[in-house]
Amino acid sequence: MTMTDAEGTTDPDDIASFVESWTTMWRDHDGERWPSLLHEGAVLRNPLGELSRSDLPGYMAGLVAGIADHRISPVSWAATSDGVFIEWLMTGRRGESAFEIRGVDQFRVSDGRALEGTAYFDPTPLLAAGSPDATTPKFDIQAFSRDYDQAWQAKDPDAISAMHAESGTYVLHVAGLPAIQGREAMRVAFASSLANWRELRFSFDKAHYGDSFYSWQATMHGILAQPLELGAVTIPANGKPLALSGIDVITLDENGLIASKESYFDVVAAANQASRP
Repeated sequence: MTMTDAEGTTDPDDIASFVESWTTMWRDHDGERWPSLLHEGAVLRNPLGELSRSDLPGYMAGLVAGIADHRISPVSWAATSDGVFIEWLMTGRRGESAFEIRGVDQFRVSDGRALEGTAYFDPTPLLAAGSPDATTPKFDIQAFSRDYDQAWQAKDPDAISAMHAESGTYVLHVAGLPAIQGREAMRVAFASSLANWRELRFSFDKAHYGDSFYSWQATMHGILAQPLELGAVTIPANGKPLALSGIDVITLDENGLIASKESYFDVVAAANQASRP
């Protein structure tokens, strides 16, 4: 099976088996197991570059060889509509200095193997020391994330869209919705989304930061002002308070604006809440 003739799936047994295999592979530092986790043609991307299926055994061997006491272990994981997120912690030593890196791997999975994957983490501890450009952030990404959250809390589509790049993209990974491109198109989409809700607020859960990206996990609370149609799922506007857990993966451009935003929400949980007596 190749990437062009497979669709993502989240069969619970497949996902649990994939996470277990991923965990034991990193625990045993056995990069030769990577191909068994991937479909032919699969590509994995991280802040250091793009890796093919055949590149990964050597990549892991080099990574482990260069870091004393190297260890990667999962902190938590969650199935998505077409795969899985694995939150992880890497620890090790470079010389006399111990370090840790927290990150998130996002995989699209079919039949127990990944079609593609993206790793989000701050690579600074893995880069050679001595270059200020390699270690000094271009902008305060944590302050940006808080400001962006406040724009959503204020329910201000103009303020929200102003923090997106003019040619940026937004994808809501629900029911196969298409990507939205361009600041004005996103402003219209965000305004429409906000209008679907009343008494809307967001409660922060946790965040992870890299040099030019961050993931922001939160729970959206609100009451639907009108029925919400998401493919085959329709959530009724019956006056019931709903809570949707979700995560945004946000990448910034060189100007500190959002180049891409990918959002994942548990809409099935919300539909179940709305259907309860």
